[in-house]
Amino acid sequence: MDLNNQAVDENNKATKTCFVIMPISEPEGCYDSGHFMQVYQQLIKPACNKAGFKSIRADEVVKSNYIEIDILKKIITSDMVICDLSNNNPNVLYELGVRHAMKRPAVLIKDKKTQRIFDIQGIRCVEYNSSLRGDLLPKDKKELTNTIIQTYNGHIQEEDYNSLLQLIYNVKDELPKSHQLHQELKNELSEIKRLTDDVLNKVNEIYSKTNDYNSSRVESSVQADQEKNQDRDQYQGQNDQGQQDEEYNDVNGENIKVGDIIYFNGINIGTLHSADMVSVTIIDCNGNISKIHVTDDSYRSLSKTILRFNPSLIIDSSSIRNEFYHNYDDPFSPFGDVGA
Repeated sequence: MDLNNQAVDENNKATKTCFVIMPISEPEGCYDSGHFMQVYQQLIKPACNKAGFKSIRADEVVKSNYIEIDILKKIITSDMVICDLSNNNPNVLYELGVRHAMKRPAVLIKDKKTQRIFDIQGIRCVEYNSSLRGDLLPKDKKELTNTIIQTYNGHIQEEDYNSLLQLIYNVKDELPKSHQLHQELKNELSEIKRLTDDVLNKVNEIYSKTNDYNSSRVESSVQADQEKNQDRDQYQGQNDQGQQDEEYNDVNGENIKVGDIIYFNGINIGTLHSADMVSVTIIDCNGNISKIHVTDDSYRSLSKTILRFNPSLIIDSSSIRNEFYHNYDDPFSPFGDVGA
């Protein structure tokens, strides 16, 4: 083959890219430190330039995106890929598989001390001397340059080239052309966008309903607070009048005056607001009103003196208050509704 006719135009050197798949670091005891960087700088990069391609390695991808995604994009979209199989690096083999799956041109190389891999031994592989000796390097660069040109031009002309799929099927490419593939991707992206918009609309709908519900709850809460304050003012007025009357009441067998402190098992729970034959009404220091019926068990623990309680019933005062002084409109309050 006349490579002069097959070579890429010198004026187009910077227009085509060649992504280089190769080990980035050296296995301990197998190669000197920086060996593969020397292979890239002294062999691969000059051969790419000579063939009319701009070479780029994985560690030269400087975008801020997720690095694996950027690398996969380079593997799939680059005009050419060179894959160095030296030392049979598993990452290199995986990335080669991705390139072959897309049936895109790739040139395989390896150093002479690395054994060929059985599964891809039918594909042409350029061997180079790992010592990179000055007297051997020009020959290796020339062979690699010619292989790059032949492989790329064979791909352009849809002829046989280094592709595992070509070896398997020995037919022309049946995968979608690039423009067809792009259209399929656009259709999928459009569908994803439509589904995303549907989800956002549902979220906004739920958010709107939640706001309406919360607004309704706030209005109900404000109304309830207003009604509670009115009841509290009413009872407070009655309490003031009761204190003026200096009326004594029979509470659990004791004469207790309106305004006197009431103790429950020795704990101060508030002052007497009113009492009759049916119930006793108590108001605590916060203005909360509770009613205890004479039939309740708690009624028998009420006293006007701190000394009248059963020592075996001593408990934490905060727990007693928590138990007997819920809001007056609490449906679970042991004192019941104040309006009862």
